Amino acid sequence: MIIEQEIDLYNNNLTYTGSGTDLLACVSLDMTKYDNVIGVYVQYLTKYTYGGPPDSGGSASWQLYNDTDGEVITASIASSTGDWGLSTVKDITGYCASHPTIKVRLRTNAINDLGFMRRCIIRIVQLNPTKTRTMIPLANHQNITAASYAVVTGPKRWIYTSGNYDGTVTVSFGCSMRVVSAANTAYGELYDVTAGAAIADSEVSITGTTASDFLQSGSLTLTSGNILDARFKISTAGQTMNYQNSFLIIDQDGNGVPLTKLQTVVQVINMRISQGGTTYIPQIRYNSYNNNNYKNCTVDFKHEAVLAVGFDVLTAYADLTDDGTEITSSELTCNVTDWTIKTSGSLTAPTGDANQIDSQTKCSAALPGLCTSTRIVLTITDGVVTPRLLTSIGVGT
Repeated sequence: MIIEQEIDLYNNNLTYTGSGTDLLACVSLDMTKYDNVIGVYVQYLTKYTYGGPPDSGGSASWQLYNDTDGEVITASIASSTGDWGLSTVKDITGYCASHPTIKVRLRTNAINDLGFMRRCIIRIVQLNPTKTRTMIPLANHQNITAASYAVVTGPKRWIYTSGNYDGTVTVSFGCSMRVVSAANTAYGELYDVTAGAAIADSEVSITGTTASDFLQSGSLTLTSGNILDARFKISTAGQTMNYQNSFLIIDQDGNGVPLTKLQTVVQVINMRISQGGTTYIPQIRYNSYNNNNYKNCTVDFKHEAVLAVGFDVLTAYADLTDDGTEITSSELTCNVTDWTIKTSGSLTAPTGDANQIDSQTKCSAALPGLCTSTRIVLTITDGVVTPRLLTSIGVGT
């Protein structure tokens, strides 16, 4: 069996300029949670516009940075066309082999240019894994000033189903966050929406530093079939904390026996979108789907979205596109005011290794429909051992 796992390190709208470097979202890249790794790759969705005088040598760059050892893992330069595009894939397999447990951070730099970024993704491809880690994106990038937990502006929501995973399964909660004033403490927790209660022992916190850090809880006990979300607060009302990502983290260990099933995602939209009008508008949240990285297993490919409307007379719509063409039967609708997970039936997965997936949204009227998440949900079963000599992988564009 061949599988690909992705870590959606950064997924938001970022504009940056000047020669200074911004230290952004952080995540734990723990390669001890994966075995039989045949590739680790980084990809960015970016653009930049030239803003300097003629021949001034302008550039916009972004780096994946080892926050543990203080060194650049890989850097990339944006296209000068001014159009959004997925970057060339950067191979960091060798680096990860020699640095198995690190925290990685996204950094940006622009000289005489205005740079834009919408996502940074780490992809991990495995052959016949006996161990793997699935990181399901939850709430993403918001400032919080409340001293009590509440639903965030863009809840993502996920239904955890324990029967989709084999081996020994351990779940935890993780997030990247910081405080604006070092005198305060920022808190995050995993919340069971169905039960209306926080998950016991899921709370993490950071105090006394204005730099983001990735915090992870210990092992948690979840109720299969319940809806999960992330919530945040700060110690002093009116002060500000900021979180950049959050995840439900699912570790599987077959104890030396190859795994045969799991459920993972390819995230597309992961921020709040407010879209009015009856014509579909592409959201330009490109992600790559590589069909060649799911082999010798049964893959159930579905579209899932978190949707709501401002008034119950409206209907919000979302679908998926592959290189600008709608994926047949991927359209989802919602006509309720509460955030609701909507899931398609089984779809035909795009073939090939460089499929540019996007989401488009619309509403039944000029008033906006709301969307906080669109994702491809891949339920993988019937995995069988794949001879290494028969293995060929693709890494997208």
